[in-house]
Amino acid sequence: MTATLSNVAAQLASSVAQLMTVPLVLNRLGSDAWGAWAAALSLVGFASLFDLGLGNSLVTLVATAEGTGDRSKLRGVTSAALLAVSIAGFTIATTGLLAWHLVPRLPAQLARLGLLEVHRGPALLAILITVIALPATMSNRIRMGLQRGHRAAFWQTVSSILAPFVLWGLLELHLGFWSLPIALVGTSAMVSLIGTAVLFTGEVPALALPLPRPEWSELRETLRSGFGYWGLQVATVISFQLDALVLSSQLGLKQAAVYSATGKLFWLVSTVLSLGLGPLWPAYTEAIASGNAEWVRRTFRRSLLGSIALALIGVAVLAPMANPLLGLWTRGALQAPTPLVAAFGAWTLLTAISGPVSIVLNATRAFRFTLIAALISTPVNFALSVALTARFGLIGPVLGSVTAQLTCVLLPLYFLRRRTLAVVFPEGT
Repeated sequence: MTATLSNVAAQLASSVAQLMTVPLVLNRLGSDAWGAWAAALSLVGFASLFDLGLGNSLVTLVATAEGTGDRSKLRGVTSAALLAVSIAGFTIATTGLLAWHLVPRLPAQLARLGLLEVHRGPALLAILITVIALPATMSNRIRMGLQRGHRAAFWQTVSSILAPFVLWGLLELHLGFWSLPIALVGTSAMVSLIGTAVLFTGEVPALALPLPRPEWSELRETLRSGFGYWGLQVATVISFQLDALVLSSQLGLKQAAVYSATGKLFWLVSTVLSLGLGPLWPAYTEAIASGNAEWVRRTFRRSLLGSIALALIGVAVLAPMANPLLGLWTRGALQAPTPLVAAFGAWTLLTAISGPVSIVLNATRAFRFTLIAALISTPVNFALSVALTARFGLIGPVLGSVTAQLTCVLLPLYFLRRRTLAVVFPEGT
């Protein structure tokens, strides 16, 4: 109950921050700037892949160690994950900076996405902050694995509350587009850094510094598990981050802004669903480690039915109110066409199914299926999004994502459920 209430507070704070941020940017910088920021955030979303799945791996490994009472294992896998993600972050940040200066075609490619010269420096800063701060983001993954979700939610709430006020202050200083990465990405990174310091200096005695030097076996296990999760992570990021890039390159920044704002409205429904789903990942992992598979099966079915029911109610309420809410939120600057509202409604219903499924896939480490599904769904999603945007305009990316998710992930999983999710669908059930 504490974790759920904390998640509610964190998501409420995040929603309020969005309500404050969007009109602030639209009024001070214009709709083109918001569209450019949506495209930049997509690149930041892709940068989050550079943790190589180690964040998700850490949730499961920490939960398993906690479930078996192995504190030595807990310290070992934590040390291994932090070392690996630090090396990855440094390597990728260095490579990215060199590419920025040495690859002559890069500015032209960014211009095709709508990121003009005035946007490129801030976009690069947002990506660099994200990559460099990757080790600090591991602290909340550790908290999730230890089923201390209320502590993770606290730091998320602090970040959400601070960000719009920092943004307002920077805009008052006339920093323009530079205000966005500093306030909306930099604030989150700074709060994560502080939260990490708190975690390792007393919050969890078992993780008190100094951590041991990781054994090669622990590093190998962490990386192998991370690469397994990375497949599902790639598919998820592609589904959510590709759209703004496709739209900004094909239809322009104004259309990308309309798409982004409409998506954020429907994302509220998915946010509500995630409140109950998030804590299930470490709970499933501990239950599996302790041999309580029946609880996993029962809880999964209830979470799936509950998620679908809540999504149906949310979409039925939100769809007729989408444009009035957008008009109020953006002070009349943006309006969504009816087909776009309907497409986002369909996508929201689909995420009500894929959300509970993703949680149980993560907990059971169904790596083979997730990697194959990611390798197939990623190019299919991209190709469909581009083609359908050229054919149908603004709704193209959503249609591409829905089609790829259905045909490349959910339908194959349904037919392979007894092999892939034997814990949930054993023979004879």
